[in-house]
Amino acid sequence: MQIFISHSHNDEIFARKVASLLQDQGLDVWEASNEIFPGDNWAAKISQGLQESNAMVVLLTPDALKSIWVQRDVEYALGAQEYSERLIPVLVDPDKTIAEDDIPWILKRLNIIDLTKYETEEDGIRRIADTLLTSS
Repeated sequence: MQIFISHSHNDEIFARKVASLLQDQGLDVWEASNEIFPGDNWAAKISQGLQESNAMVVLLTPDALKSIWVQRDVEYALGAQEYSERLIPVLVDPDKTIAEDDIPWILKRLNIIDLTKYETEEDGIRRIADTLLTSS
């Protein structure tokens, strides 16, 4: 199983941390900063990453909820059979700035993992890994 991490460009450092910890749990992760290099057609590379993946972790931050690119990633995953029951929204909001109404209704219907409810971010990310491993 390959996991695509969808996130806002402003959340790239945290996305790298999530990718690294998921890889430590034995998962194959597609994360833009590891896959797109200077001179690459980034839209083509993202499209390829989406097509080659079969699970998605979408990092929900204030910036991600405003990003048209994150929205498009999620729309792709919702419409692709390969992602069935493998779209995992992850609430990353330590300052509690995201209101319930800010989260799209379709994502609320999924099992959102709220990283703020875990003692450490690492514990929450291990929960993401466990969810992905049991859905495969």
